[in-house]
Amino acid sequence: MVAETLRMMGRRANDNLTGPVAREVCQRNSGQAVIDGEIASVGSRCLITLEALDCATGSPISQAKAEAASREDVLKSLDRVTGQVRRQLGE
Repeated sequence: MVAETLRMMGRRANDNLTGPVAREVCQRNSGQAVIDGEIASVGSRCLITLEALDCATGSPISQAKAEAASREDVLKSLDRVTGQVRRQLGE
């Protein structure tokens, strides 16, 4: 469905879903929220940020952050913030 929507928007089916593009795809598919995130290196640690944005307004609905002690711990931290956002959204 996303690839088809991107084509209808005049984009390639494999284009990156950057923030504004992801929100437009979400709106065109009658979605309620889009998930955006970032993993940033801070020295030897990593900061993981995840947020759910309202498709129509772009306003944050839910947000969570976690720190990983090393690159090896990033997936565990990502799993933790994903669970936090899902709980905040009532899932």
